[in-house]
Amino acid sequence: MGAFKPMLPLAKDSIIRTLIHTFMYCDIAPIILVTGYRANDLEVHVRDLPVICVRNHNYSNSDMFDSVKIGLRFLQDWQQKTDTTLSLDYQRNSEKPTESLKRTFITPGDIP
Repeated sequence: MGAFKPMLPLAKDSIIRTLIHTFMYCDIAPIILVTGYRANDLEVHVRDLPVICVRNHNYSNSDMFDSVKIGLRFLQDWQQKTDTTLSLDYQRNSEKPTESLKRTFITPGDIP
């Protein structure tokens, strides 16, 4: 298929936006999106959503597991730089107390 799968239509939106909205609905945060091929297009496509984009600059010479490692390394580095647990400062319900990162969910962005 020649189309860029994450941006293909699904329901009333694209695959990636539907996936992100599903995560938001389930209070999954932070949402880290590792981009590579067509990174600029994808980052613009989700810029209005609470997503942290991290780039795999070597996407053409790496596989999907390398992108997973980049995302996990980003989370680990973020926690170490702040010297605290990762706080979720953009939760849907701002009344909730911040939580630490306890679990990680990984999914390819082009699979609904």
